[in-house]
Amino acid sequence: MFSSKPAPVQVNWLGYHSTTGLPTMDYLFTDQVSSPAMDTPGYSETLWPLPHSRLPLFRPDICLASPLPCTKENAPFTFGCFQNTQKINDKVMQVWSEILAACPYSHLRVQSANLGNPEIKTTFAARLGAAGIASNRYTLLPDTGMQAYIQAHAEVDLILDTFPYPGGTTTNFALWQGVPTLTLATPGMLGRQGEMLMKAAGLPDWVCDTLHSYQTTAIHYGSRTPQALKQLATLRKALPAQLARQPAADMRLFARNLHTALRDMWRNYCKNQPV
Repeated sequence: MFSSKPAPVQVNWLGYHSTTGLPTMDYLFTDQVSSPAMDTPGYSETLWPLPHSRLPLFRPDICLASPLPCTKENAPFTFGCFQNTQKINDKVMQVWSEILAACPYSHLRVQSANLGNPEIKTTFAARLGAAGIASNRYTLLPDTGMQAYIQAHAEVDLILDTFPYPGGTTTNFALWQGVPTLTLATPGMLGRQGEMLMKAAGLPDWVCDTLHSYQTTAIHYGSRTPQALKQLATLRKALPAQLARQPAADMRLFARNLHTALRDMWRNYCKNQPV
């Protein structure tokens, strides 16, 4: 459809985090974090950076405050993941296995829509076992309704992002519940999505550039030292209000920026038309 150019100006945004490769696609919305220096090679589109972020930090209808779950009596430190299990590749599993091994009083909680399929759940559990994660170190849960999904964040101390395909909506929802995501930045617009979201939220320290940094940071918190737990508890309480102050969380501002960009694109088109 896009190759037939049904509109005089066509813009790639939101649903596909890379180039379409189509010469008929004029622009691609991005930002300074997603596309550093705007010099991403191999893109057929002209990159158009939006201020602050290419995705807004939209507040969900439900926001529930909860204490740090690992501070409850006899509770483990819970690393969580709410993403599709297809993003949890063998490398991710191996890295998570090493983190769990270094944090003996920790637990992995994975909740995903496709875990409601018994065959997928069995296969996924077998892969976890092959990565060295014993069955008593993890919990696998299917998708739930929105209310229960939001409430599930009360059981998670910290979210481990997947790579090279990080979270988007799940990361955003977790932030509004006070739960930070530890993300690994990798090349490409999609690979930097977690970085973009965490920096837009004012949390650059939760972005790792190397696997070593990703692991050591996770282990720092999972080791449950008083200093680490105090940091997490303080952040959990303050994060929703911190997000609300960020420009990326201002939906009216984002809409104005988007409107301005689209108007400028149209002006560019009109300016280049023959008289």
